[in-house]
Amino acid sequence: MASTWISYNELAWTEDLLADPKEYEDEVNGYIDVIKRTAGEPVKTLLHLGCGAAEPYVRCRGHT
Repeated sequence: MASTWISYNELAWTEDLLADPKEYEDEVNGYIDVIKRTAGEPVKTLLHLGCGAAEPYVRCRGHT
């Protein structure tokens, strides 16, 4: 079922205008740090379940 909430439909493109992608860097680095510290072995993959405009996902790529 498609969302009827306007921000998931017509306004999704505004995310980059409202939040500078560089603002995600500290947040994502914190997630990566927690994942690396708590994983029992080196992390090779990350399941992407959705994260708005995908900027956090983009910043996670390359951290293996």
